Amino acid sequence: MFDTTANEEKDLKSGCTVICLYLDMIGSTKTTINFPTEKLDRFNRALVGQLAPHLKKLELDKELLKFTGDGWLLFKVLPIVKTKNGFL
Repeated sequence: MFDTTANEEKDLKSGCTVICLYLDMIGSTKTTINFPTEKLDRFNRALVGQLAPHLKKLELDKELLKFTGDGWLLFKVLPIVKTKNGFL
């Protein structure tokens, strides 16, 4: 679940847009399938270490990030904003 403030919860109840970015690690399952647990843990930690600085630079480091086993799902919640011409 998303970690939200009171204002964000109000926005979520009134509607929001959720953007999901899927980062696929092509061939990772085939490559890592026979790794011992310790090596797989080191591999996954190294991936997080590579990904984290880029997320921070893009100001996405506070968003929900879900590891799927061979890729990542990054969710960004954007409240719907009412303008005089409609909604964004």
